Amino acid sequence: MTISLPGFDIKRWKTYADWRLLIFLLLFINVRIPFKIVALIFVYISQFNFQFGFKLRNSRIPLFYLLVFPIAIAAAVINQNFSNLYYIPVFGWALICWALALLAVHQVKLMVDKTDAETIYRTLIIFLS
Repeated sequence: MTISLPGFDIKRWKTYADWRLLIFLLLFINVRIPFKIVALIFVYISQFNFQFGFKLRNSRIPLFYLLVFPIAIAAAVINQNFSNLYYIPVFGWALICWALALLAVHQVKLMVDKTDAETIYRTLIIFLS
C-alpha cells in the first residue's frame, strides 16, 4: 500500500496526521532523558489526564506498570540491596524511568483511542519516513 502526501493546504495538513502524537514520538524516541521529560510535559500540557484506569480486569494499561514498583522494592529488600549506599540512587533512578514509561504509555493510549486508524497510520508513515 502506498500513501502520498497532500499538497500544501493548511486545512488538510491539520487533519492529515496526529501532529501531537508525531511530536511526542520524535521527542520521546531520543535517548536522552531530558528530551523524554520535555515530550511528557508537552503532551500533558496539550492533553492533561491522569486517570490511568487501572482495574483488575479490562485495565486500560497493562497492570505490569503498576506492579513494577512494589516488585522492585520487594526484590531490593529480599536481596538486601539497600545495605549498599550506592544502590539507593540507582534504584531511585530506575523507579523514575519506570514512572516515565507509565506516563508515556498512558498518553499514547489516550491519543490512539481518540484518533481514527487512518490518521494513526499516516502519522506513523511520516514518523518512519
